[in-house]
Amino acid sequence: MQSLTIPTPPLAIFGHAEPVRQTHVRLFDNPTELAGYAGDLLRTGKGKERDASSRDWNDEKNSSQAIVTFQTGDLSGVAKSDAWLRQFEDRALVTHRPLWVADVAGPLPNVPAYLAGHPLAMKRRVRGGHEGAPIAIVVDIGAASMIERDQIERRGAAILALLRVLSARRPVELWAGAILDADECKNASAHFCRLDTAPLDLARASYILTNPAAIRGCLWTCADAFGFTAYSPYGAGQAHCRYTAELLGPAFQNTADTIFLGRISHQDDESIASPETWLERKLCEALPEDGREPPPPFVKPAKPIGPTYTPAASRHRRRRRY
Repeated sequence: MQSLTIPTPPLAIFGHAEPVRQTHVRLFDNPTELAGYAGDLLRTGKGKERDASSRDWNDEKNSSQAIVTFQTGDLSGVAKSDAWLRQFEDRALVTHRPLWVADVAGPLPNVPAYLAGHPLAMKRRVRGGHEGAPIAIVVDIGAASMIERDQIERRGAAILALLRVLSARRPVELWAGAILDADECKNASAHFCRLDTAPLDLARASYILTNPAAIRGCLWTCADAFGFTAYSPYGAGQAHCRYTAELLGPAFQNTADTIFLGRISHQDDESIASPETWLERKLCEALPEDGREPPPPFVKPAKPIGPTYTPAASRHRRRRRY
């Protein structure tokens, strides 16, 4: 496990006069290590044993059961990504890798060019397009309390299809976890684990991306170590989900080209309302050199997707943001 604490960047959601906030980051090499960490918190009393609730809320699993399945995986969420996979598996991908180019200045000399009197006698490192370069996907699997199970599955299946399209032709890193509140909502904790992609650990990737128990069972237990209260990180409501790259970027500086996917904060999120369009958009963003036109801008549905709640009936659920 790698532990680090990083200050938040100066984002508008925090306000200019606000004190510096922090993100307590824990990075794990695999789901087994993260599940072991969560299990230790339960055994020592630092993590809460949450009861099994409905299938929609936490897959009828208590915290202990969710932690075990986080380690073993579950293939039930794979089928939904298969149809999208068949539509996009022919895409040619171009990402980036470091290249050395001749220049008048650089950290390395080009001795033959210097002896020949060539002005470009130094070598400078640049980013160059290459179809075999690696790419990383960092997914916040968190979901607001109004997000239903089928919506989590829909978005998770689209992410799984994106991963499978990329991993078929590229070295891909997959990191999954969640940013959750910490220190009485003043700060946040972020627990993320890397999943095997060569070959793809399909059972565990499917479970972690598509099952609500992964976040509301296992990862909530991890966040208990930092005073998790099921409210919003940084005291900023749902706004932080738009800045996942800025908040987590310093923790993933050693990864390749990185796609950061924030948590689900609204029922009209494009990855829920139109997963196929979202998947097409993400592929266009990942490979602009491909020359394909991105889909038209997403228009939010006129009516909310999923159940709605009156203020009196939803007071408890609105307070429990996670």
